[in-house]
Amino acid sequence: MFATLILPSLVLIVSAIEDVRHKKVQNKILLVLLGLILTTHLLNSAETQWSEVVLGFTTAFLILLPLYILKAMGAADLKVFMLVGLATGPTQVLNIFLFSLLAAFIFGFIIILLNKNLSIFIQNLKNIISLQKLDSTQLQTIPFAVALLAGWACHLVYQYHGRIL
Repeated sequence: MFATLILPSLVLIVSAIEDVRHKKVQNKILLVLLGLILTTHLLNSAETQWSEVVLGFTTAFLILLPLYILKAMGAADLKVFMLVGLATGPTQVLNIFLFSLLAAFIFGFIIILLNKNLSIFIQNLKNIISLQKLDSTQLQTIPFAVALLAGWACHLVYQYHGRIL
């Protein structure tokens, strides 16, 4: 239970707090969390399915790598999600990602409305649809670790309750 519920929660809570406070998650914190995850897996090696651990890590990397390459996501977000994959496995990573995308869209839209940037958002959508280059100074940013935390919470509710609403 510690490895599958508490560790991902700890990773995401710490990362979300850091992302909101500093707009980044320091590598020192991520290394400590990595050490904690690996130590937990080693201590529970009888129960740990290493293929699932590696697949979770790899799946998280492959899902977010294109978004990182496109500059839609930062390196810290990729590293945090890889840690979550390391702690949860590939199936959970897919669910968390889908819920996180929905949360990111909702958070982003709320931020756009609060900052009164709807016209910039609409212009960016037009540019995306027409395959024109985007002005990176006009793009809305959100602390994606918060969206990952929300995605994790939705995943847990769905996993243990069978539905979100």
